[in-house]
Amino acid sequence: MHSKPLISLLVAAVCWSQQPAAQQQLKINVVQGEGATNNTSRMIAAQPTVEVVDGSGKPVENAEVTFETPRSGPTVVFFGEMRRNTVRTDAKGLARPSMLTPNDQNGKFQIRVQAKAGNSFAETVVNQTNTPGPGWNGSSAAKKNNMTKILLIGAAVAIVGGVVAAKTGGSSETSAAAAKRPVSIGAGPITVGGPR
Repeated sequence: MHSKPLISLLVAAVCWSQQPAAQQQLKINVVQGEGATNNTSRMIAAQPTVEVVDGSGKPVENAEVTFETPRSGPTVVFFGEMRRNTVRTDAKGLARPSMLTPNDQNGKFQIRVQAKAGNSFAETVVNQTNTPGPGWNGSSAAKKNNMTKILLIGAAVAIVGGVVAAKTGGSSETSAAAAKRPVSIGAGPITVGGPR
């Protein structure tokens, strides 16, 4: 009579022991690329590298890692102008997307990173900034201002050179006196033309 409850208890114990172990949660550590500055004038971007670990901190090999960049505004694109790149982690749990290139827009942005292994999942972001390079102050007006200064200095040097040449052109000074006179060299007007 007591055999039915005992059998039910044994069946429940066997079924419970065959349940899959609970999946440990993943964690993504950003190893390289966090806070990096990309150079838009040279088209150079910092490659992000992430490490995927399990709940006990051990590297997870062969995890699927997806890097996704913003579709508008300052951003970077992967090889082939793609906004999304999926790679697998190596034996050390490390993953790096294929070659990145910044677009021509300056400012801050985030690369979204997702990792998946079995039923476990994790996500994070990598913060980066696009700038045109060292000395950038954020305005294109400053670039135009610098170019104007260069052109004005070149024009002033050309005018001074013309005045000096006009004053000494008809003089009858000796060659010894002319040799002692300082010579100044300046840039002439800047011209741009097609190939010859």
